[in-house]
Amino acid sequence: MSTAADVEVRLAVDGERRACRLLLAEAARRHELGEVWGAWETSGGEAPRLIGALSVQPVVHADGGREAAVWGRVVRTHRRRGIGARLFIVACDESRRLGVATLRIVAAADDNSTDVAFLATRGFAIAETLSTFEVATASIHAHLEPLSSGMTERGMIPAEARMVPLREAPLRAVARLHAAHLGGTEASVLDSIAERLARDDADDHGVLLIDGEVHGLLFGTTVDGVTTIDAEVLSQTCRVSGGGSGWASLFMLAERLAWGLRRGSRSTRFSCTSGNRPTRRLAKRLGAREVGVETVYRRNVEGR
Repeated sequence: MSTAADVEVRLAVDGERRACRLLLAEAARRHELGEVWGAWETSGGEAPRLIGALSVQPVVHADGGREAAVWGRVVRTHRRRGIGARLFIVACDESRRLGVATLRIVAAADDNSTDVAFLATRGFAIAETLSTFEVATASIHAHLEPLSSGMTERGMIPAEARMVPLREAPLRAVARLHAAHLGGTEASVLDSIAERLARDDADDHGVLLIDGEVHGLLFGTTVDGVTTIDAEVLSQTCRVSGGGSGWASLFMLAERLAWGLRRGSRSTRFSCTSGNRPTRRLAKRLGAREVGVETVYRRNVEGR
């Protein structure tokens, strides 16, 4: 049985990154994870075996606030051996390097597993809940498309704005925007994008172009008739432009839903925190049903 002393924790390189992202599959589906750390078992004289992975990504909110989103996993057979504690130290150190004071982790709301117990012993406190809603794609598109068209007619949406699939966008510019707002380095995000482009869902992810320049990203998939909106990021220009970033978010979502309808999407899933009252009001207005609840945990980086 290996212990923490038999485990090497370090930044993943080259092909190791893909293995780490596979271990963090749910997070990798929602984000281009960029740099990742791995925990390798080195005992027994055999080749090192990946038994844990970690990603720490700075997140910039609409109000300018920043925090570090942390995704980590240790394979079940190697838990309670101090490996998670070592990955947690890496998360704190990386957050300090990024100049971010708050760590953020999301876990299933009904999870009473060792994961939640671990968070409690590390000083994390429940901050809010994250609900996932599901609504008929035709219904939400019928609600949003007239709003987007009206804003375009009133000149609130630039005439040069258009949404293109990820593979048709300038990828280096996409990687720079991702690195600036969702973490990673340009090189590591490009590597992750290359993996995403090789998958069947590559054209599900949209990029907002204005005069050919990248100003927004919308990650989402349509699988078996269900469209899932995973993550959005906007450039600083869109965040501070007149009327705020509302037009860009609305435009991207309306366009993405139109894509989904053309691909046979019957329902759409989206998530929002307990404090996001406008989105919750929209969910209620459209008769969306809550299909999942997660808990958001936060703690200050200082102290271990």
